[in-house]
Amino acid sequence: RARFFSGGASSSAVSSTLSGLQLFWGNLGLGYGKWRFKYKDTSYSMDLESNLIDFLYRYELPIEKKSSDMGGDSYDLTLGLGIVTSGSGTLIRDGVEYSGSSVSGYQISSFFTQQRGFWEVFLGLSFQGKYYYDLRSEGSELIHDRRVNWVNFLLGLGLYY
Repeated sequence: RARFFSGGASSSAVSSTLSGLQLFWGNLGLGYGKWRFKYKDTSYSMDLESNLIDFLYRYELPIEKKSSDMGGDSYDLTLGLGIVTSGSGTLIRDGVEYSGSSVSGYQISSFFTQQRGFWEVFLGLSFQGKYYYDLRSEGSELIHDRRVNWVNFLLGLGLYY
């Protein structure tokens, strides 16, 4: 079973995207995700990104099919915990650019999936908690840290084999 997903959330000052791949063996899965986050207001701007490894568990829901069903062969709920493996961040404040690649964090995700034949369609939510630290500039002695918590809405397509 393989799944591809993409999604995001945005407002006037913020945009965030998350995309990735999930592979399953039975009910257990492993995934890779790439997260991008941009923020801009009058005082500063940030451009952050990170790569994640997801550990996933898929539970097939015991739903009895009825004639009024949407027509899926099965439904499942997937829960995941992701760990940041790498990333980078750039902060621009008062015309000075601070950057670095020290990042830690996690991702908690959930997906509701409907399987039809060998195709899967799913919706999901992903909560990101990231900490970018040791952002430095050559032109300043200051060191900046940024903590970001964010939710992404996800849509995906999977292949059941």
